[in-house]
Amino acid sequence: MMGDYSAITRAGIPDDGFRASDPALRLQDMERDGIYASVIYGPSLFGLPIADQELKAACLVAYNDWANDFNAHDRGRLSVLPVLPTHTVEAAVAELGRIAKLGHRAFILSIFELPTRVVDPVWEPLWSAAASLAVPISFHLGAGTSMLRVAPRSWEMAASPASPPCSSTRRSQRWSSRGRSSGTPACGSCSPNRASAGSPIS
Repeated sequence: MMGDYSAITRAGIPDDGFRASDPALRLQDMERDGIYASVIYGPSLFGLPIADQELKAACLVAYNDWANDFNAHDRGRLSVLPVLPTHTVEAAVAELGRIAKLGHRAFILSIFELPTRVVDPVWEPLWSAAASLAVPISFHLGAGTSMLRVAPRSWEMAASPASPPCSSTRRSQRWSSRGRSSGTPACGSCSPNRASAGSPIS
């Protein structure tokens, strides 16, 4: 049944369920589809279901290291985004600094796992660190689902009327507005899983 939804299966290409996690095979499939670059979100929209926060953070370190190895096959075409821990802002800032040194050019902050709203002042050190490193923050929101909880009559509403009816664009506009309102350069980013053909990842 699920094979009906898989272009790989319909094309008769062998797939053990892990094909997309093999960078060499992924590049082959991208060539077949005429795709130049791929920005890849993972490992889960709602984060890792691990209660022990220190263990979860260690798992994210391992995932981010794997992502770096994956991207190393062709950094101009592959970009698996690393994921930051969310249990404390200090842990998030520390991992941001580490992954930036590895060469990652963007990262995911899971808004579904944040203990407070991402616009709360407690997260300002993360926004500042991202701005100083010129590394964009990405949110994997899903199909129109949002935990951003925009506050009525606040600056967060400023961009909404001018935004097109596309959930990812609308949220990106909010974070751009946040940067202008707070004095922090806009770091928000919501990217598609694949860049258009002929567009290298910069």
